[in-house]
Amino acid sequence: MEGKDHFESSQQPTITTTTLNIHTSKMAFAWKAAGITYNRYLAVASRVVRRSLKEDKRIAAEKRGEMDLRFAKWEGGKQGEVKNLASANDAAMAQAAGQASN
Repeated sequence: MEGKDHFESSQQPTITTTTLNIHTSKMAFAWKAAGITYNRYLAVASRVVRRSLKEDKRIAAEKRGEMDLRFAKWEGGKQGEVKNLASANDAAMAQAAGQASN
């Protein structure tokens, strides 16, 4: 019975390499077929798992999933002020909108 899953009553069922390869090849790039990047796929999958948790665990897991990107401008070999990317982007957009209306 080579290539098929089989087990005796005293053994746990096992997945053969052939079965695993067939399943993996069908699902390996489902994120590509959906038209999203691998990073986006991971973000969506992580969010789904976090939301499936019980309330106390879910709140702690959601906090870990939040991101806060920061950046600093370097001039003359010295690091400038560290800024929050979202705040800096909002300020730049407001400034650009103000200049466009003048």
